[in-house]
Amino acid sequence: MLQINKFHINTRAIQLIACLGGGSLLMALFCTFSPIKLPIFFTSIPLFVAYLSFGEVIGLSSTMLASVGIALFVPIQASSEIILNIFAPAAMLGHFSIKSITKGRKTWWYPESFLLRNFMLLSLFSVVALSMTFCNEQTMTEASQTAMDLLLSNGKGNNDINAIAIKQYLAFFVKYSVGISVIMKMMFSLLNFQLGHLISKRLKKNIRPEFDFSNIRIGNMMILLPLVSLTLSYIFPRIEFILCGIFVVSLFAPIISGLSLIHCFYTRKHKRRILIAYYLALFMMPIPMLFGTALLGIVDGLYPIRQRIKG
Repeated sequence: MLQINKFHINTRAIQLIACLGGGSLLMALFCTFSPIKLPIFFTSIPLFVAYLSFGEVIGLSSTMLASVGIALFVPIQASSEIILNIFAPAAMLGHFSIKSITKGRKTWWYPESFLLRNFMLLSLFSVVALSMTFCNEQTMTEASQTAMDLLLSNGKGNNDINAIAIKQYLAFFVKYSVGISVIMKMMFSLLNFQLGHLISKRLKKNIRPEFDFSNIRIGNMMILLPLVSLTLSYIFPRIEFILCGIFVVSLFAPIISGLSLIHCFYTRKHKRRILIAYYLALFMMPIPMLFGTALLGIVDGLYPIRQRIKG
């Protein structure tokens, strides 16, 4: 009877790994080899569900299945980006999310601020690795030039004023391109993380009861990194491309801290209008609002705004 139970448990685990890891893999393969690209940003949802609902073994095995499958069937450049920026964050966030210490009747879960710190370290490694290999400056410049040629193929040519303006605009953003790509995937990873948690709760299998994202703080390193990386990019032009990517990615932590502060204010004061106004402004003016949110997060790290709100 014991052997039957063990066999049943192993069979159930294999089914879950095949369903969650295989589902993530199939979705990624479909998006890679078809014109439909958007769903690839949501391929980590099954992996988050695997971790948050079924634990470390199912989560890690599902992630390994998806990663090995992508590495085998997808060209190395595309597979590296998927593994580094989609599957690896799911594994890292999922692993630490279910870590806890229990003493007596009290359980302490891995802090949300530490989750953000670890996520940032992984993403910084990703932007540096990609900037030095598959997405180096020469490659991204050539890709930008190709995009420019396509945009101007139906226009008046390179002498048109609009064409010159677009060229200058794209040339300026080439050095930030890898950072922008990585930070976009980071935002989707955070969204997928939340969706995975909601699915786990709906299934009533969530290992961790809740997450408190209204109390996220960033350390001094994350406060200084955007300013330091941007300054160094002007001092050392030879590695400007890498440093500009680091600058963009390093803004993620202050942005999340700023969002956390806004939601903390809403939670304490119940000012729904402010929250609605913020998201409307974010939708209409995303770039200025994101920089403003990052600045708010930096100020919150230097000055105890949150404590005053709670007081």
